[in-house]
Amino acid sequence: MNIFAEALDKVRGENDDDIKPLARILRDRFEEAKSGHEQAITSKQNARDTCKSEAP
Repeated sequence: MNIFAEALDKVRGENDDDIKPLARILRDRFEEAKSGHEQAITSKQNARDTCKSEAP
């Protein structure tokens, strides 16, 4: 398991009532960051595939 997924799992599983509000904020930020990373990876893969398909 990667570190990012492990951290997200810990935040999602938080049970301490004093920490839950902060855990929700962190979870939301992690998920936004994950989405941004996935978009960047997809864009790079698409650019690479386009480059390969147009190469002589």
